[in-house]
Amino acid sequence: MTIDEVFLRRLESLARLELTKEERVSIRVDLERMVSSFQRLKDIDTAGSRPMVSPVMKKDVFYDDTECESSDYREIQDLAPDIKEGRIVVSEKDRERQS
Repeated sequence: MTIDEVFLRRLESLARLELTKEERVSIRVDLERMVSSFQRLKDIDTAGSRPMVSPVMKKDVFYDDTECESSDYREIQDLAPDIKEGRIVVSEKDRERQS
């Protein structure tokens, strides 16, 4: 992949940017460096390597899905300090405490 002036103008258009000549040169250098890095990765011989799902071996921390009863909304409303039109009202003071 070549990063030429046409490519940069298209990128500018898609990103809705107006770059100066200096910015275009800087971005071109950065993009060429990135493309080069990906090319080096592409050139690595991975034959015989198993695909990796995650770079870190980890234990499954999720529980099995089991059916259970949910809380009764009326019980939750009974615990709320204020209810208006069936909704729990949170005061400004409560919001400040949460921040």
